[in-house]
Amino acid sequence: MVVAASLASDPAGHGTHQQLGLPPCGFLAGTGLPCATCGMTTAFSHAAHGRIFTAMITQPAGAVLSLLTAMMTLISAYTLWHGIGLGALFQWLWQPRSVVSLLILCALAWGYKIARVTYGF
Repeated sequence: MVVAASLASDPAGHGTHQQLGLPPCGFLAGTGLPCATCGMTTAFSHAAHGRIFTAMITQPAGAVLSLLTAMMTLISAYTLWHGIGLGALFQWLWQPRSVVSLLILCALAWGYKIARVTYGF
């Protein structure tokens, strides 16, 4: 989240990752359509700056993942401070339904990004 906060969100809704020295999205360049992760870094940047609604509009899965990252950071700090293990939490979270739910979220967000590019909303 610290890295995301140091980035300026790209107004195009994708491309913020290039500030980290990464190349442009090859899938987007080759097909004209966003890849499944297009806009994730931009959404993280928006969320890190407190613009949660803008993050959701930019890339819904990225916004959810940024919020989960922030929550896990706080939980990890708490458990570290109190000497509590995270094994039980990860075992509870790492269930097939959690993984499938995350994959469905990413697929729906990808469809949303494609629709935004295709229909311009």
